[in-house]
Parts: sequence; structure tokens; C-alpha cells
Amino acid sequence: MKMPAIDMHGHFGPCVTEDNPLCDVWWSRGIDLVKSRARDVNIRLTVVSPLRSIMPEGASDPIAGNEEALNIAGDDPEILFWAVLDPTKAACFDQVGELLNHPRCAGIKLHPHWHRYEIADKGDEIFRFAVEHSALLMSHSGDRYSFPESFIPFTNEYPEARLILAHLGNDADGGLERQVRALQQCVTPNVWVDTSSAKSVYVGLVEWAVEELGSDRIVFGSDTPLYSVASQKARIEFAELSLSDKRNILWDNAAFLLGELAPEGPTDERTVPLCTVESDVEAQLVQDALSERDISYTSDSFDAFSSIYFGKTPKRRIDICVFERDLEQARSVLRELRDKSAEGR
Repeated sequence: MKMPAIDMHGHFGPCVTEDNPLCDVWWSRGIDLVKSRARDVNIRLTVVSPLRSIMPEGASDPIAGNEEALNIAGDDPEILFWAVLDPTKAACFDQVGELLNHPRCAGIKLHPHWHRYEIADKGDEIFRFAVEHSALLMSHSGDRYSFPESFIPFTNEYPEARLILAHLGNDADGGLERQVRALQQCVTPNVWVDTSSAKSVYVGLVEWAVEELGSDRIVFGSDTPLYSVASQKARIEFAELSLSDKRNILWDNAAFLLGELAPEGPTDERTVPLCTVESDVEAQLVQDALSERDISYTSDSFDAFSSIYFGKTPKRRIDICVFERDLEQARSVLRELRDKSAEGR
């Protein structure tokens, strides 16, 4: 299964960790390889920021990095870029303000950890700037200077601001819940979390986040080329979630946030939910009826998340989806089945 996706969290360029020379070699990748890896797993759009803008810690060059992003973006349909804002550099505000007018700029990227400032100290200035420019924000979260809950006073004070907290499950203190608990403190729904974390591969974390927040508050991010974009995407595609939840995470939520910058949706190949049944017998009846009308379908069976992870008796669910172009015909088939069932009772 290769569902189409938008990757909201990518990078490119030279990596300089200063303490791990092997990672510096492995993670230093140009934009062409980032795009190639994305194509291999049906990622239609990647939103990137240059590693030069955030690395090395405390000595990065966001202004030069932003110029690199501008140069690689052009009118490339596979790439959007984040304008990286370091609020400790006054000139960065001027540059980012101009870049936000570029047709391939998705918004503002923050990295308090690598730029060494407390979001608590700079948040008011940053959020006011974002609101003035109607700009989407994304920020690293979970480490020193950028714990998720530190952002919430500003998202509550500026409810029109839109923020993606990166790195579901990342927490320098060793926990897994911090991003989710922060979102639950928000007075508006204008805060999301992305999946670009090594912790997201933990069994249960993504599913638990959906249970706590709903899938409409989670966006897909891979942190490519630092992490394997294929494994990060597979984690969502094969999660114990419904197809509609997966589609929200992989495509719909990002498309909503990007607005006109989002690529055209995958219409002909887009699958939409038809029905959910609770037994293999029911599923087979529906599938046979669809096949008789030459209607293609997909089915995805899973046990309800709360049942698996909280010791309850599993409740089996089978989602049956059809191509969007066949939805009305498939609904007609479903109505016929239900009428026959009612006549037989």
C-alpha cells in the first residue's frame, strides 16, 4: 500500500552535528535525493528547511540557509520551503518577512534548541510576527528551550496563529506524552503535532495520539534525510488505524494547512470510506456485492486501539473503502444489501 502523502517536515544540505561524524556523512543529502526518496514512497510534496539554518548548534547561519532554500524551490511542484526564523538575529525577521511572499514558502520554521533561546522569552515577538504575516508556524519541540507546553500560553494568547509542534513523543526528560498533553491545553484547535520522531515508531504511540487528540490534529512528517522517509511513512500506512485516520494524517490535514500551496488532491485514486462492519461474514457480503458490479474496493481490518492497549475485549472493525469516483454507485449497492437484509428479517 502506497497512499499519497504530503511530508511537512524535511531537510536538505550539509549536516554538522559536531559530535557524530558518521551521522554527518549519512544525513548530509542534497535536495535531489530527498525528492527521489519521497517519490519512491508516493510522497507528492515535501516541505523542507536547510540544515545550514539550524546546524551546528549555536553557530548556524539561517540567513544563508534561507537563501539556499529560495534557490532550490523555484517553481518545483515537489518542494515547498520553510523560512527559518532565528529571533536572536534582527536581520532574520526582515528576510523571513520577504520570503513569506514567495509562492513556494509554506511558513516559518523555529528551532529554539539549536538557536539557543527560550521560547518563553521570544514567543510573544514570534507569534505577533506570524499573525501579522498570516504565516503558518512549525517548531522543533521536546528539548531544552522548546518543551511543548511552553508554546501554549502564546497559542492561547494568539488564537489566530497556527502552529505545528514537531516530533511526536520527543522529550528530553524521557517521556512520550508531552506534545499530546500540550495540545490538550490549547483553547483553540489551531495547534497540530507532526510524526517526525524516532519515538513515533514505538508500538502504540501514534494510535494513542489519535485516540487522545483525533486524527485531524496530527500531520505526517518524516525528518528526511535524517530519518528514513520510507519507514516513517510505513509507520502511518500500517498503523492500527482506520483508512480515514491514515488519510487525515498523510494528506488531508496538511492540505488544509497549506491551502492553495497544497498539490491537487489524488482524486481518481483517492479512496473514501463506504462502511464499517464488525465481522468477516458481513465484510464478505459487501465485498461480493461490490465485485458483482465491478466496483474496486479496499478493506482494512483492525482491533479497536483502546481494546488492544488497555486490556479490554478487542472489538473487531473492518473498514471498506472505494474509489471516490465509485462512491455513489457503491452506496446504492449497500442500500440494496440492507433492503434485502430487512426483508429477510
